[in-house]
Amino acid sequence: MKPSPDRPELLPELVEVAPGVHAYIQPDGSWMINNTGVVVGSDDTLLLVDTTSTEARNRALLALVASASSAAPSYVINTHHHGDHTFGNWLMPPSTVIVGHEVCREEVLAAGLLAAQVLTGPDYGHIKVRPPSLTYSTSLTLHLGTRVVELHHPGPAHTRGDTVVWLPAERVLFTGDLVFAGGQPFLAEGSIQGYLSALSCSALSTVSFKPTSAAAQFSS
Repeated sequence: MKPSPDRPELLPELVEVAPGVHAYIQPDGSWMINNTGVVVGSDDTLLLVDTTSTEARNRALLALVASASSAAPSYVINTHHHGDHTFGNWLMPPSTVIVGHEVCREEVLAAGLLAAQVLTGPDYGHIKVRPPSLTYSTSLTLHLGTRVVELHHPGPAHTRGDTVVWLPAERVLFTGDLVFAGGQPFLAEGSIQGYLSALSCSALSTVSFKPTSAAAQFSS
């Protein structure tokens, strides 16, 4: 992906927030430009937290991820169904397991490619729908060698099928769109009361927020 000629600094970057745990940061974070996560297990298993919106952005994501791991992604966690988090699922190898809350899968299938028809600014390139094939209802734990990755559903908040991804040993939390930096949370498909409750859920309440210039890190 090429930077804008007048904004050469607007290139995605991969920031290591803990050993083997990275945040993929896409400036400038506006509509359909999200951040994602990259987790490498002790056994070199590769897990991605979300994909992104357009074909070009997803290919750029995979190219930069290759600098952190030569493995193909074993898992992709969809934190919710919105296209800027799921439209790259189809680019993953057939062996990659797409994981999400059970309602996330329902919403991915129901929404289809509607977001690309409503938010017409980006050049989406080739995109197609690939929903989660592994779903859960309340919590799910994945083991990447000795690295533990917990998935928790905080209830309806940003959407009805949100997932937060918690690495307890590293104390790193991927929140999807439950936390915005410098922006108004989007709740048109979620719940204001649920959003407030989600911010006090166990996975979120065990950490305090410490912002950095490129990524969200958490410490006790």
